[in-house]
Amino acid sequence: MRGHAKGPFSLESNLEVQNVLILSPTAGTKSVYIEASPTNPVLLTITPSVGTPSSGGTNTLKIGTSTSAEAYYASGDVDPTSAAGIKTIRQFVLVANTTLTTVLSTTAVKAAKALTISAITGADTQTVVIGGQTYTFNTSLTNTANNVLIGASAGAMGDNLAAAINAGTGAGTLYGVGTVANASVTAVSNGSGVVTVTAITGGTTGNSIAISETLTNGAWAGGATVLSGGSNASTVGQITLFLNV
Repeated sequence: MRGHAKGPFSLESNLEVQNVLILSPTAGTKSVYIEASPTNPVLLTITPSVGTPSSGGTNTLKIGTSTSAEAYYASGDVDPTSAAGIKTIRQFVLVANTTLTTVLSTTAVKAAKALTISAITGADTQTVVIGGQTYTFNTSLTNTANNVLIGASAGAMGDNLAAAINAGTGAGTLYGVGTVANASVTAVSNGSGVVTVTAITGGTTGNSIAISETLTNGAWAGGATVLSGGSNASTVGQITLFLNV
């Protein structure tokens, strides 16, 4: 029949009755085969409904290829009635058999946790442990791996710790030579004693990265012993194909 479509597609579809097909991909691709010809053309109207994933990631809806003049793209929290989306509603006249492929993907959220240093102290025995890597603070830097200079303020102490975690600028002066970048997290210091560490890899696995500290004037948020907030990629959204035959 004209406009006949073959799956796989959502159970919500009832093409032969309504001439409407709803594709709800799940972290991958789905395709539909539409039969058309010059004598039996099919008017195809594409309407997206792409919402923000429950994980807080990003949805991307794609139809066609980046090199195709007829490509269709929509991403993010797309309102199909708004001009904010890219080609949010598009019509095509199909005059040949066509396979339409859709991709709906999301980005996993990375686990994180903040460490707050409220004041400095002269003790050289203070440590911060992240993902099995122990950082030891020194009043005068012992220039070996994983030692960190306390500095003149809580802000400097946090900056130096972040530099050590990232293996950034300051090796040999702010932290010990031989310190390698933490294999589990990256770090950002706000310059006032708060260091936020974020899992390198998104998803729930980041929620098991162990953290601890023996700071005299500092603590992980909520007294946490692991990072939190990581979630796996989730898919939210669908596209609706209206076939007028």
